[in-house]
Amino acid sequence: MADERGGMGIRRWDITPSGSVASNDFGVTVIQSGGGSDLNQFPDDVAVDSSNRIYVIQRRAASGDSSMRLFRFPPYAGTPELVADWKVGAGDDAMAGAYGVSVDPTATYVAVAFRGVFPDFANSAARIFYASNGLPVATLETETPPPYDFWDVAWDNAGNVYSVASLQGIWRSYSPPGSNMATTVAVPQIVVNGTPPAPPRLGPPTYDGNYVHFMLYGEPNVTYIIQFSTDLFTWTSVATNTSVFGTREIILPAPPGNNNFFRAIIGSYAPAQPVLTSPVRNGANFQFTLVGEPYLTYIIHASADLLNWTPVWTNTSPNATNSISITSPADIQFFRAKLGP
Repeated sequence: MADERGGMGIRRWDITPSGSVASNDFGVTVIQSGGGSDLNQFPDDVAVDSSNRIYVIQRRAASGDSSMRLFRFPPYAGTPELVADWKVGAGDDAMAGAYGVSVDPTATYVAVAFRGVFPDFANSAARIFYASNGLPVATLETETPPPYDFWDVAWDNAGNVYSVASLQGIWRSYSPPGSNMATTVAVPQIVVNGTPPAPPRLGPPTYDGNYVHFMLYGEPNVTYIIQFSTDLFTWTSVATNTSVFGTREIILPAPPGNNNFFRAIIGSYAPAQPVLTSPVRNGANFQFTLVGEPYLTYIIHASADLLNWTPVWTNTSPNATNSISITSPADIQFFRAKLGP
């Protein structure tokens, strides 16, 4: 634990097999902060690699502050550590406001979230350094303009790194170079504090004897629950609808009686099945439009008899609507799209 205000540096407790700390375990100081230590101020976060080396940050947010910002200390050997293997960042405004630190599973890289120079968060960024010597590797790219206000970073076991920016409410993920980049589709932006869907609206109902029809006006890829009532007080859910289109037709068995009321409410998210539209045959190419949801994976299947289906195309895109072109020598071919893994 990083003791940010108590002046005790980095503290350690032993975890029992049950995942708890013994009541008589008061912890030990593994890295001392303050005078006589390379960690001359106070730690703000800590990470440990697979060899028990300890990575520590100091959150120095004033421009030109002469204190170091990022350290690696050797494994705890029984007495509080005072001397770092390496330390970087003194006076460097690009490393101001260090707020979160994480080391990758191979102990090759260490990531740090910098909130930036106080008070306007100038230079806020998520940056990668070599774990062996603290030299810079990269600054993680952003797709939106500043200010950012990065708060934390983390790695997963595949080598992807994640960051959180508070002011914009954005969680980002990054895939590293190599085979993992080719097999992992990273979502470039998730708005954590995004606007919730607007309440849906039902159009005027029409009856054909056995069924009631009405249009639902909502938003694409939002699940709606249709409810029925005879008194406007007690409501019963009678249907759930999810569609890639904002406007969709609802058809329900007509209830008995004349005093019947329907309403739609927003339900739990569930991905809608994609839709193929606008088919065109151009020589040996079949072209059509795939309507789905951004960043989901869809698999296009082909069939000659509507019984046996073969996957022929996989699509993942930041766009909800995509043009698909598939080469096939067959005179007659059927296609469908399904949600992928």
